[in-house]
Amino acid sequence: MSDTLDQLASLLTRTVCLLTAEQDGRLGASEVAPGTSGGLSFQVRRVDVNSVSVMALRAALDEHELVRYAKQAASQANQASQEADEDGPPPLPDDSEPEDATMRAIATSLSMHAVLSAGMVEPTYEQARQMIHGTVLETALYRAIIHWTPEVADPKALAGS
Repeated sequence: MSDTLDQLASLLTRTVCLLTAEQDGRLGASEVAPGTSGGLSFQVRRVDVNSVSVMALRAALDEHELVRYAKQAASQANQASQEADEDGPPPLPDDSEPEDATMRAIATSLSMHAVLSAGMVEPTYEQARQMIHGTVLETALYRAIIHWTPEVADPKALAGS
């Protein structure tokens, strides 16, 4: 029973080891095997990224602003769909209005910080924030959480087969 619980727990948490290095003249972070020399290890947990992001947006923006933004996005999508019927594939989302670009940037930032706060176990996001905020490590940890891929040797082993 204990083995099964340990296996189930391992599906919900994992260690992410990141190594920073210059790649094509830019600093990048790549995930490496735990224990790799120079790698920084972080324990993360699986989170419902969509729910966490939506709750963060709701907490940051009042309902009126969210409803206005949702109606605007729905209107743009409807217009793009109608144009697609006439002219082929729809255009990319229009971020030309400063308000739209600002709203998308706010939503992205809120989502990243909320997901990292919910998903980082050791160290917690609050403990690591000063070191990783605005760096490639922050982005790499966010991607590791939203693109969760735990290693499972044999799914039937959980059922005791």
